[in-house]
Amino acid sequence: MRRIGDLGNVQDFLDTMVDVLQGNFQSVDRLLGPPFDPEDNVWIAPETLAMRDPVSGKSLAEKIGEGMVTIGPAVRIGRFCEIGPGVVITESNLDDDVEVREAARISRSQIRDGAIIGAGARVHAAVVGSMSEVRSELDMPTEVADFVALGDEVTVHAGVHLAGNISVYPRLKVPAGIHVPPDTDVTGPADVLRYL
Repeated sequence: MRRIGDLGNVQDFLDTMVDVLQGNFQSVDRLLGPPFDPEDNVWIAPETLAMRDPVSGKSLAEKIGEGMVTIGPAVRIGRFCEIGPGVVITESNLDDDVEVREAARISRSQIRDGAIIGAGARVHAAVVGSMSEVRSELDMPTEVADFVALGDEVTVHAGVHLAGNISVYPRLKVPAGIHVPPDTDVTGPADVLRYL
């Protein structure tokens, strides 16, 4: 069966991405290469399986074998990604050089090259741009959810909650204490100040 997808907005993009990761686009399946776990549609680059995190000192392959992380179903993880202990990733695509720190949860999301997802962060139905950082701490978790799009090189500080069709333009810093209403575009520093 041949399919087409709609990439027009964050929700459509993520729905199409998950469709691809679930194996519903035959034309793309061969581009993903052989899966790490064919039953759950999980692709993990070999370079990433060998990466060790500084918290446990174990490789991703060891953490998967010991049940220290949950990856899948429908997940693709690119090259040289560091995945900490206690991480849960479902229905998501992580590009190369992504760092996901301990106990973070990522679901139904696209994480672009070089992004960092902090400890304990919750990222659901979101697009995180290249070289962006979602800072988070176990005792001050950050949440990015429900069709939020972070541009490239955005920094979201620990404890921030962004949810509901929010777009943050590239290279902006989103400080702790901010309250951005749903359906908002944060286009520059003046917008950041407005919602503080």
